[in-house]
Amino acid sequence: MKNKGAIIYFLFFVIFLHFPAHSQTPCVAGNAAGFPCQNVDLMAHLPLDSLGGASSANDVWGWTDTLTGKEYAIIGLGNGTAFVDISDPVNPVYLGTLPTATSNSSWRDIKVYGDFAFVVSEAGSHGVQSFDLRTLRNVASPPTTFSALDRLTAIGNAHNIVGLEEAGYMVVVGAGTCSGGLTFVNVQDPANMVLDGCFSSDGYTHDAVCFVYQGSDTEHVGKQICIASNTDTQTFVDVTNKSNPVSLARIPYASDYTHQGWITPDHKYLIFGDELDETRKSVPTRTFIMDISDLDNPSDPVYFEATTAAIDHNQYVRGRFAYQANYRAGFRMMDLKNISTITLNEAAYFDIYPDNDNGNFNGAWSVFPYFQSGLVVVSGIEQGLFILKPTVPQIVMDANRLPVLAGCSDQNIVFDINLTSFGGFSESVTLSVTGVPPEASAIFATNPIVPDASTTLTLHNANGFNGVHSLTIQARGPMNDTLQDLSVAFKISDNLYIDDSFLSMYGQSGVYHAANLVEIDAELAVDNHIDLNAGEEIHLHPNFVVPQGSSFHAWIENCGVAAKVPTTFVSEAQRVR
Repeated sequence: MKNKGAIIYFLFFVIFLHFPAHSQTPCVAGNAAGFPCQNVDLMAHLPLDSLGGASSANDVWGWTDTLTGKEYAIIGLGNGTAFVDISDPVNPVYLGTLPTATSNSSWRDIKVYGDFAFVVSEAGSHGVQSFDLRTLRNVASPPTTFSALDRLTAIGNAHNIVGLEEAGYMVVVGAGTCSGGLTFVNVQDPANMVLDGCFSSDGYTHDAVCFVYQGSDTEHVGKQICIASNTDTQTFVDVTNKSNPVSLARIPYASDYTHQGWITPDHKYLIFGDELDETRKSVPTRTFIMDISDLDNPSDPVYFEATTAAIDHNQYVRGRFAYQANYRAGFRMMDLKNISTITLNEAAYFDIYPDNDNGNFNGAWSVFPYFQSGLVVVSGIEQGLFILKPTVPQIVMDANRLPVLAGCSDQNIVFDINLTSFGGFSESVTLSVTGVPPEASAIFATNPIVPDASTTLTLHNANGFNGVHSLTIQARGPMNDTLQDLSVAFKISDNLYIDDSFLSMYGQSGVYHAANLVEIDAELAVDNHIDLNAGEEIHLHPNFVVPQGSSFHAWIENCGVAAKVPTTFVSEAQRVR
């Protein structure tokens, strides 16, 4: 029986491997080109033999060329990374492959920063590959073989790579270094990647979500946070200082294997999957939910059970929906409207493994839902690349939330808000905001607003309030239907300005200590400034030396009103060579 099963599986694999590419097929009566579906149309399907004939696929990500508006799918393969132009989703073009840096592997992972892709693999000594995606604009005779822009070998092999795009970093996890923990790679110059610290104290990290925090825990607003899926915990880490990351919370997970998770746009919830509970416990597909409103004390996980038996793998959140790749159950689109009551509703699906939804490691590996066109791409281990178009009516709300906006006590704070519609959504949207300081008034320029339009939220600051604040912008449809909640944050504080015009010629640098003993690294430059809360002092590091014959000036500037305050500085400021 065991050998017979292997033969059946081999035949099934061969059928999929040589299955011809599909073009646009709407989902009708629960079917699109032989694939079970609901509210998802098939735009195109590229099987493995249309992607260079690789033996298997794994991760998938995407890139939009801001110059041309074209959209591209990036899919990991056993032998490298393939690039597909999907700007005409019915007629996708396989442009070529970036070969693996060393050997083949079933595990490869990709993320994007700006116009560059970064690739890791569990292939021995693979390291991190960087690739200039602008190369895809001019591929004369596809498919071609691409070359990496740079390769960082110091980490060896790795399981995954996580984007911290707001800071210009990639976070490598599950590597052969740093106990497999969070490893920080500065990718601001993609041609010269730099290893820049790590967090190893909680051991191996399988995957993570990293972001600049904007939620209601104002102690951490503006900080760079990673939530690491560490197999038996969800571990919360402040990674703002890459040389000294700080553990905020470690929530034990007593089940089987925390695999991967993502946060909601209001930074209130983490949802994640367990890759082993379905098989070990014989339970249906579970999505775990944690309230992360307090980053130092997040809630214990609770779970929602779906109707399928498939193993969950990777999931991402956009707007009100979670986009899940659940192996043999394929792509699942879950409505998070009632997440506060631990109730998720399946809004759409496309099953790339029609045979069954059993708990086995076949089918959908990952999903990328962030294209402006509304396309969703799904990678299938044996099936290749699917280009899908969900037809669920929805809106996605975005704002200029990063970096955290800073303001002064006599200035207004303005957020630009954009609403994009998908699936034929056409209703007007009513906006509201919570968390506004009592000293301020909040006004939307246009409200209600129609989809595919923009407005502004202005906080009038005539009464001179300050501090750190988090707001929640709420979008509601007809009958007050929840469409999306989005967190944004701002802070108002004095600034320390350092006039180092006399020092710049010497190329000096120093480390400044606030009164709370938090170190702030800063290379001196004209008009360099450091945020300083009222009443704090800045102390120059004892190793900082003012060159003989030079002078050093500094002052507090509060919203443009400058006053020199030499008493802010301790005696080290008078040091000379």
